[in-house]
Amino acid sequence: MIRPVGASDLPALADVAQRTYADSFGDTYTPEELVKELEQNRSEAYFRKALEQGDVILVAELKGQIVGFT
Repeated sequence: MIRPVGASDLPALADVAQRTYADSFGDTYTPEELVKELEQNRSEAYFRKALEQGDVILVAELKGQIVGFT
């Protein structure tokens, strides 16, 4: 199912976003740089701010789990 993200989804969204980014691009950063990148652009706080600014975030859900987003 594709649906808009809700505030209660933010921890799971951040987890998926951080894991997929680290798996895809983590080897191009130092460990410190990767932590900074994930906190600045894929954290719960990042997604919360995006929602507060009116951004639309859609999540893909499978069997009650967030498996993707855009």
